[in-house]
Amino acid sequence: MRLKEISYSKIKERQEKYNITELNIFWEKDNPTNMRFFEMYDKDELVMFFRLRSKHGITMIGNVFTFPQHRRKGYSKIMHYCIIKIVKDLYPKTEILATQTETDNINNITATRIWGEKNRREETNEPNRFGIIDWAYEPPKGFVDYIYYDDLSNIYERNKKEITELGDIKI
Repeated sequence: MRLKEISYSKIKERQEKYNITELNIFWEKDNPTNMRFFEMYDKDELVMFFRLRSKHGITMIGNVFTFPQHRRKGYSKIMHYCIIKIVKDLYPKTEILATQTETDNINNITATRIWGEKNRREETNEPNRFGIIDWAYEPPKGFVDYIYYDDLSNIYERNKKEITELGDIKI
């Protein structure tokens, strides 16, 4: 696997080029975090992109988009393992790794496998419990998302075999 860091403008360009309407990619103006955007390639083929944000020792995964022809092939799981493996290089102060999804999102299956059922909570606040904004616009009244989080070392230990099997990740 290869990850390529890209700019916010590049990810917005990709969103427009591929007419991706299901993602709300935004820049946090009033609540800045250390935001970084990445593309993930399998060999030389673009498979997906995602965003990482870090604030106060918490790093959140978001804006995950897998291109339709690559869905249901395990790339979301691989992406999460890649992030777990390299997040300390990108954000050395990371203590907690988290992700937030809508309750009907298929990524809940992957997140439950990686973080564990006991590390899933319902999230009804915006910004979320870590002070990180997850919605590009005012969320609907009464919204409920799932937020998964745990100490990075626990996540690594729980997924060590799969992470080790990844081999080298090129950035």
